[in-house]
Amino acid sequence: MEQLMYCQKHSSGYYYNFCSSVRTAESYNINNELIYSAKLIVNDDGDYYAWLDYETNKILFVAHILPAINILFPYGYKAEEKANKGKLLKVRINIL
Repeated sequence: MEQLMYCQKHSSGYYYNFCSSVRTAESYNINNELIYSAKLIVNDDGDYYAWLDYETNKILFVAHILPAINILFPYGYKAEEKANKGKLLKVRINIL
């Protein structure tokens, strides 16, 4: 599975503020940083975590650390997986 998203690059080197549209990415861009087009590729060796939502069949959230994904859900991502609402994935980011 692959998906296109838009993001920014943090000064420490990781990418953040992943959005499905460039307009949404621009709305988060308070520091006037570059916005990158990123292809997310599901890969068990990837450096980022992503949440695949089963209702939309799209990746909705991406982060470089697992707690940033886990905190999005009241009972954590494992409870959401048990409820068959989605799945945690590891992804690789390719900047286009």
